[in-house]
Order: sequence, then C-alpha cells, then structure tokens
Amino acid sequence: MIKVEVGDGGEFWRVAMRDRGVVVDRGSEPADATVVLSAGLFHDLITGGDQLIAALLRNEATVVGEVALLLVLRRFFPSAPGSGDPRDVVGGSRWRERMDETIARSTPAERA
Repeated sequence: MIKVEVGDGGEFWRVAMRDRGVVVDRGSEPADATVVLSAGLFHDLITGGDQLIAALLRNEATVVGEVALLLVLRRFFPSAPGSGDPRDVVGGSRWRERMDETIARSTPAERA
C-alpha cells in the first residue's frame, strides 16, 4: 500500500503483485507493508526522478510492515531518464566484444 499525503489527509493506493503482474487501485484495506510519502515524492518516483530506497534513507518516506517488500516494490518504479547500462555509454558493444575475445584467448585451468 502506498499512502500519498496531501495536506491534512491522504490518498491510499493499493498495489497487489501476483504472478509477475501488478494491479494498482485505490483502497485502504490492511496491507503487508505501507509506504507513506508526499505527493511530490510520489510524482518523482513514478517519473523516474527519484528512487524509493534513497528517499527512505533521506527520511522523506516511511514504511510500516514488511520492509523486505520494498525491494520488490522498487522494481516497478521506472529508472531515471537517460539511465541504463553504463557500458553502453563507453561503447558497450565494443566492451562485450573485448570480453568475448579475452575469454576466447584464456586457457581454462583444467586444460593447462
């Protein structure tokens, strides 16, 4: 469950994860874990502008319940715009080619 605080109240969003699928709807039924955060932080999370674990470490969000579920929940928020595999920035395909060449040249210990 995600509670987005707005003014004195808040909106509750129920997130159900089953069979590699996610269902999101409004509801305030009891949940295994509840994340409480501001509307601004929620916007940043769903647009990839911030990360859930970082917000928790900055004390901008709190969690009640099964903390381990946050590791699963954070996967459903997008990455920051423009982020990706850092090897792609430095010629990722060439990096992979060099690794393949290195592996091909190496002699396994059991053959030596």
